[in-house]
Amino acid sequence: MAFYKSPPDFVGDDTLTIEVKYPGGRTEIQKITVNVAGPGGQKI
Repeated sequence: MAFYKSPPDFVGDDTLTIEVKYPGGRTEIQKITVNVAGPGGQKI
């Protein structure tokens, strides 16, 4: 499980990387892009 919280007043694209470890030793790196539009914001 992962949680994301943007900095206060941040608007735009943010990228994060998580490492997922599975039983048996397998590991994956996942890159996720989050678009922060702000409360009630719409991207035009």
